Parts: sequence; C-alpha cells; structure tokens
Amino acid sequence: MIGPSGAGKTSLLRSVAGLERHCTGQIALNGVPWLDSTRRINLIPERRRVGYLPQDYGLFPHMTVAGNIRFASKLDRPELLEQFGIAHLATARPPSLSGGERQRVALARALARDPHVLLLDEPFSALDAITRRQVRDELADILTRLELPVLLVTHAFEDATALADRIAVIDRGELIQLDTPTQLLAAPANVLVAALTGANVLEGKATSTPTGSSIVLHGGGQLDSTTPASGPVHVAIHPWQLQLTDPSTSRLTDTIVGVHQDGGSRRIRLTRFTIHAPANGQVPLTEGDLVGLGALPEHVHVLERPQ
Repeated sequence: MIGPSGAGKTSLLRSVAGLERHCTGQIALNGVPWLDSTRRINLIPERRRVGYLPQDYGLFPHMTVAGNIRFASKLDRPELLEQFGIAHLATARPPSLSGGERQRVALARALARDPHVLLLDEPFSALDAITRRQVRDELADILTRLELPVLLVTHAFEDATALADRIAVIDRGELIQLDTPTQLLAAPANVLVAALTGANVLEGKATSTPTGSSIVLHGGGQLDSTTPASGPVHVAIHPWQLQLTDPSTSRLTDTIVGVHQDGGSRRIRLTRFTIHAPANGQVPLTEGDLVGLGALPEHVHVLERPQ
C-alpha cells in the first residue's frame, strides 16, 4: 500500500490488527470474519493471529534478542534465530544492533506468534540508502519463503515494486487503484498514481488527432500521445521514457538544472522534467544547457484534468 502522508495506510494496518476498535465495515481472512460491524463481530487483537511490524520495530530495549522473540511466543524459538541469521545475537540487546539487525529481530518476533497474516509498516524508514537496498532484498527472499499474506505500507514505489505482487494506492482513506506494479506504470488511474510511480506530471491542452491526441504543454512545448483526448489534461511521462534530442529541431525544449550520476545512469534535472539517461552518453551535459526532449506517443500518458 502506497500513498501520501495522512492517506490512512497505517490506520488500515491497525484496523486489520484489531488495534483500531471503532471501525465499521468488514475484515476477513480465508472467509473467517475478524470484523463485521453489521453482525457486531470485532475480534480482539489476541484472537486475530497477526504478525505486526511497526515503523520503529517496537523492540524492548531491556530484553535480549532471544528474550524479545520469547516474549511474543512464550517459548524459545531457536529456529527463528537461525532462519533470520541472528543466532549469534541471541544475548545482545536492541540498542547495540544495526538497523538491519533490528529489523530482522523484529520480523522474527512478529513471526514467533505463527501469524496468519503479516503487517509491515514502513519497514525501511529507519535505514540508510545502502542498508535499505540490502535489507529489502533479504526481506523479499524471506517473504517468498513464508507463503503468508502480507500487507506492506511504504512511501517508496521502488520498495513496493521489489516486494509486492499487487499495489494499492490509497489517498484520504479511499482506494484509488489496485493493480500489479507493471500495470500501475503502464496505466495510472490519475495524477496521484502517476506521481507516486515517479512520473513527470505536467498540465496541457489536448487536441484530437487520427492517431490519438497532440498536447500543447503549459510553459511551452508539444507532445503526441496514442490516447484520444481533447481539452485540459495532465500528461505523465516516466524519466526513463524521455529522450534527449537536438533542441534546434525539437518541439519540446528545457534547461538543465543539474546532472547527477545514479549507478549506471545519469539523473538529469531540468526546470520541468527529470530524465534518466545512460551514464556513458556521448553528449556532455552541464548546468544551463538547453536540450531537446522527445517521447514515443505510447509512453505519453494523458490523464483527465478538471475544467
């Protein structure tokens, strides 16, 4: 589940866990109702068999790693210590652990209850960028082996695509779109979804053409799309789908604000766009340069804009 701050993502997790007691609606797992306000069913958290990993991990600092896990299951669980590679930390206490180690301990503790569903609330928010990627890859492997239904909350679309089969976009308590990561990229339901997936979003005015539409962008420039449209629209284009062209012949130009190396590509910031281009590009790019931009019509997503 992704969405802006205040969208209701954590509240939804807490509702599933039974920690939000004043809920209406239905929550069920495998056909068994946990909440049904019309039938006055609302199971207490202890009866819901949920493994819950909060943002701050919620580890008891005065307990050892083994003690934290024992607290959840009332039993020693050496197999969980082995499974998560933390057996050598059994006698350590959380303040002495790294961010990745704390997350593994918290996850082992969540699973010590033998839950029927696992809830993860921003599991990478406390990690630096390098640790984040490493821990995310480890978590992906763990979740694959668990074969449990998992609800994961994150602000980062990159984390969601690395871990999720389906992504729910939530805003102000409403479900905006539920789809596979690929479909969210290919057909965002609205501007919010496009922005959350990392797309450049601009306003413009569309005119119908035999092959779709042509959009004149606010601030200047023109792009074609295979989507039929007419009137005020939003246009969404992902950074890797924009191409640098000769500004003297391009229908769309912009000025470079900054160029940054990002792994095997260059992240080019313009006044209105962000582009990802190959790191070994032949054309030197510097701040202040005017560049031309282009995109294949099928990569230009046209979204409705209120009049």
